[in-house]
Amino acid sequence: NYRLDPRVAGVPATITPKDVRVTASGFTGPTTKVYDGTNAAPVGFSFNDLTLTDPNEIIEADRGKVALGEGGVYINVNTLLPTKDSTHARQIRPVLTGEEAPNYVVVGRTADINPPVFNSNDGITRRPLRVAAENVAGLASARLPTSDLTYTVASGVAGEGVVGGESLDDILSGELAYGTANSDGTVPIVVGTLAATDNYALNFTNGVFHPSGRLDLDLSGATIYEEGAAILRYLFGLRGDALTAGLSTLTLTAAELEAKMAALVSDGVLDVDGNAGTTARDGAIIARYLLGVTEAESLVAKFGAAATAADVLAAVRAILP
Repeated sequence: NYRLDPRVAGVPATITPKDVRVTASGFTGPTTKVYDGTNAAPVGFSFNDLTLTDPNEIIEADRGKVALGEGGVYINVNTLLPTKDSTHARQIRPVLTGEEAPNYVVVGRTADINPPVFNSNDGITRRPLRVAAENVAGLASARLPTSDLTYTVASGVAGEGVVGGESLDDILSGELAYGTANSDGTVPIVVGTLAATDNYALNFTNGVFHPSGRLDLDLSGATIYEEGAAILRYLFGLRGDALTAGLSTLTLTAAELEAKMAALVSDGVLDVDGNAGTTARDGAIIARYLLGVTEAESLVAKFGAAATAADVLAAVRAILP
């Protein structure tokens, strides 16, 4: 004859998992692993003689639907640093299986297992993350802003790199920076404010900024005749393997060389003869200089450059490292 008015609001409430205790005679296997984004115990870890301390802690209706599983789980999924977290937080707990397992949780410190499961150095360790600054070449008066400096992250090595499903943007923050110039005029690109989260150990390799090194195609720190030959070939219309054939010291692939040459032509960097356009004549002047013809008049002889011989020589030197 009566019912609850459905307009009466209920009270927010939570049912928490029921605590159960376990005992074991000890454990076997490793107790430390590299961060992998999960709280699974290391491969090969297991408890010895693991049992429920009091089977009656599983309510009668759930018996047969809750059991102790193999292995265990860390209490925390993340790397836990000794200066920030307790030894307790780095311990492994047994796991429960079965359809009613989510309604129970193993409680108590596993330190009461004899022998103890951990010391302060055990747990999940930082995952190595190898980062390398990319080399840059540009005019000495026009360094890239530090926000535009780039880096690469190594992958494919077991136990290293970004864990699947995680974003590099969430792991790394900050910017690279320029260091103190070297005696040869190059400038190291250093780690700056770039930093990784606590789950990763940053292993950083400096890059190099090559001032004025626009002709240093492979960023080796020097420009040799082979680079002049590649430039001349490109300006004569050669593409693909014909660009790099026989140029054994160049470290660029044909595709990389084509992309770099296209950018240099687009920027007008190679227009050294003053004729308002980049042609094979520019390539011939550059190649002639790299062959050792460094006297101004000889450099432009019979080429009909619009600029004076001195200006052509200065233009070539300006784009050398």
